[in-house]
Amino acid sequence: MTGWSGTGKLNKIHRYYMCNGKKKKLCNKKNVRKGLIEDIVINECRKILTDENIEKIASDVIAFNESEQKNNANLKRLEKLIADNKKQRDSLMTTLKLCEDDDTKRMVLSEIAQMGKEAKELEIQLAIEESRKVKMTRREIVFFLKDLQTGDISDIKYRKTLIGVLVNKIYLYDDGRLTIVFNNGDTTTEIDLNLIDSIEKDIPVSNSSRGYFMGNDRPPKTKKSSIYKGFA
Repeated sequence: MTGWSGTGKLNKIHRYYMCNGKKKKLCNKKNVRKGLIEDIVINECRKILTDENIEKIASDVIAFNESEQKNNANLKRLEKLIADNKKQRDSLMTTLKLCEDDDTKRMVLSEIAQMGKEAKELEIQLAIEESRKVKMTRREIVFFLKDLQTGDISDIKYRKTLIGVLVNKIYLYDDGRLTIVFNNGDTTTEIDLNLIDSIEKDIPVSNSSRGYFMGNDRPPKTKKSSIYKGFA
C-alpha cells in the first residue's frame, strides 16, 4: 500500500493508504486513514522499548556487528592478498641476495618495486574497508534506544526513526487484524481492530496525489496488497 492524499467535499485534505492495484481495478481493498495506522504502530513501538528489551536489543546489536565484522568476506580477501604479497616480496628478497647476475638482479628489483606499489594499494583498500565498520559501544546503543523511549510522538523525524529502527513489516487485513513484525525477528504483535469502521467515508477516489508520509520505499508490486513494508 502506498501513501496518497486528496481533497474531500469540504476542501479538507485527507491522507490515507491505498493498495497499488486499486486504481487499476485489480484490488478492492478499502483505503485506510494514515493517522489511524501510523499512530497504532507508533504506540506499539513505544511498548517494545522497555528497559529490559533495550538491554536485550543492545546485546543483539553488539553480537550481530561482531559477527558481521568477523565474516566480512572482502576484509578477509584483502588481508589474504596483503599476506601473500608480503610472502612473495620476502621470497624475491631472498632470491636477490643469492643472485650474482646483474641483469637478473635488475629484474628482481623491478618486480619487488612493483609488488611494493601493489602492497600500498591493498593497504589503502583495507583501510577503507576497516573504516566502514560500524563502531558502536553498548553504552551508545542503550543511550540511543533510551532516547527513543521518550521522544515526541508528534515529531515526524522521531516517528520515522522509531519505525525505521524497530519495524520490519506490517500486515493489514480487511477483517480488522493488524500484524506488526519487528526487526529483531522474534517479536510479532497481533492487534484485533475494527479498522473497517474507522475508514473515512468521504476519502476521495479522484483528484488525489501520491504522497510519502513516512519514508519513500515503494511497496512490492502485487495484485492484491495487504502489506505495509515500512511506511509508504
